[in-house]
Amino acid sequence: ILERHLGPLGLRLDIPGLAALLDGATGADVKEVIRRAVLEYGDRFTQEQLVEIAESGRWKAALNRRRYL
Repeated sequence: ILERHLGPLGLRLDIPGLAALLDGATGADVKEVIRRAVLEYGDRFTQEQLVEIAESGRWKAALNRRRYL
């Protein structure tokens, strides 16, 4: 999944290291981490920037605790 989404960017990243960091994440989670990196840093982000986003948890969905009824 990482190779599929990072490949077109042509970045030199440690894919096995990123995979270990995101162990247990779903495909949608991985895609969201990469999307966040592109939104924050453009298409030339570094390994460290991607790791920072992955470790921060900013990519995780927030639960909506509002009551609608």
